[in-house]
Amino acid sequence: MNTLREQQRCFAQFVVAGDDESFVSETLALKQSPSSHFKDAQRLQIYRNNFVISLREALMGVYPVIYKLTGEEFFQHVAREYIRHHPSRTGNLHDFGDKFAGFLQAFPDLEALPYLPDVARLEWAYHQVFHTAEDGVLNLSALAALDEKQTASLTFQLSNCCVWLTSDYPVLRIWQVNQNDQEELTVSLDEGGVQCVVLRHGQQIEFYPLSVGVFTLIDSLAKNNVFAQACEDALEAEADCDIAAALQFLAEKKIVSGFSHSS
Repeated sequence: MNTLREQQRCFAQFVVAGDDESFVSETLALKQSPSSHFKDAQRLQIYRNNFVISLREALMGVYPVIYKLTGEEFFQHVAREYIRHHPSRTGNLHDFGDKFAGFLQAFPDLEALPYLPDVARLEWAYHQVFHTAEDGVLNLSALAALDEKQTASLTFQLSNCCVWLTSDYPVLRIWQVNQNDQEELTVSLDEGGVQCVVLRHGQQIEFYPLSVGVFTLIDSLAKNNVFAQACEDALEAEADCDIAAALQFLAEKKIVSGFSHSS
């Protein structure tokens, strides 16, 4: 007799990968109600269809621009394959879809849409910050009171409500022109790439394009580098980067939420 664990594994394998229904039915030995009009294989298939549809709709909710760019038929095909290779691992659907950009990167027949994975990264960033809990606020008075020694070891903590990303394609413009309230517009890939930060303030999601220097500053701070090192990195990436203006921007937009230093 199959153990409960074996039956659960068999059932999960069928739901995700679509193994042969007759084999699964025999393995699970499902109880058949006398009044049921469906065979075991049919009952299993109904459950599997509902499982796939629910995850596909969740994916569509996170990636509406990808859906619009690829069309319903192709998106459904991609979604089925994604669900098969990356099924939901938690009971929270907000976690589902985190590997979609990388999956698109390797997916065949998308050569004509090379920007698609980066658009997906932007949409996942939107999804992340929308569902992240509110963060702390930078104490500017305490920051201004630091002495020279403390400033030398100063590090900043970035807000949970922001995600920064870079792309070789104008993905922010692509996202913007594919919103429901936008007229039909085209975007030229010759516009070039973009660095941007995605922020949430309350229930409002905001996008800010960044210079190379400011993007590098944020990225360096995220690696827990001291502020002085992050400034050096920013100036190396963009020689005329205005560090004072950049720090003011990070504070005003609440990109930095706290700081620490050695005593």
